[in-house]
Amino acid sequence: MLMVKTEKVKALDLAKWFIKHDFDKPKDTIEGNSKLQNLIYFSQLIHLAKNGDTLFNDKIYASENGSVIEAISKQYYDKDFISEASVYNGEFPEEIIETLLITIEIFGGLSATELLDINYQQNSWIKAYNNSSVGRSNSKDESEINIDCLIKDDLNNFRELLSAYDSINNNLDFRVIKGRTYYFDPTKLELSDEIIKKLEEFNGNESAYTIYFDDNVGLVIY
Repeated sequence: MLMVKTEKVKALDLAKWFIKHDFDKPKDTIEGNSKLQNLIYFSQLIHLAKNGDTLFNDKIYASENGSVIEAISKQYYDKDFISEASVYNGEFPEEIIETLLITIEIFGGLSATELLDINYQQNSWIKAYNNSSVGRSNSKDESEINIDCLIKDDLNNFRELLSAYDSINNNLDFRVIKGRTYYFDPTKLELSDEIIKKLEEFNGNESAYTIYFDDNVGLVIY
């Protein structure tokens, strides 16, 4: 597999990106924190599967509440941090943006409980959690989910996941607007400023929609 060297980012900056796009709901809750942590854990796996390189270097630990990045846990309930995240304008390289968009498309619509169930199925989490919690050791170091374990135990499953994702979305593009993902055929629809404004004002209950333009009714969102 071709390895694409990625400029590393901080997990806290990834957290700001997810928070800004409302993928930590319900906000300021244990559930919101759990969803945020799991999305970042899965984004690491997706980026490894896509590019052969890690997305960030922050340590990930296995806990009863899933995969945890301590820097995020310490900041998440800080109102100043949440306010900063809500207006975050950090720029990521294109390959990182692609990773984040794929992460929210596959996992963003799931609840914290659903994400946690998927987390519990990852062998990298299982091994690290068992090392630290099942009579062997209470050392935090033993609960670290290291990159070698991610690659050895879980990466093939995520490669298959990405292959299925690519086969479904091969002809479509998508754009995330106000926390919702909109799919469209770029050969048939150009996202003009007018269309983007309508999507910003759209108040649907789902996390993802398909859009197209009909000559009779105009923009269709379903």
